[in-house]
Amino acid sequence: MTMEKFRGVEVHAQSDDGRIVVVVEDTPDRFASETIMDLHQIPGVISLTLTYHHFEELII
Repeated sequence: MTMEKFRGVEVHAQSDDGRIVVVVEDTPDRFASETIMDLHQIPGVISLTLTYHHFEELII
């Protein structure tokens, strides 16, 4: 399974040694934190670290 098969996930960069920069966003049915936990289960993923978190309040 690849990371891009998850809704709200975009791969932005990949190094020659296999490191990947990924953006994970909330979707209507899942929080980004839930998706991040699922990404840990992909075979070959050794480590996954949240580096930056941003949110804006929804004004209705």
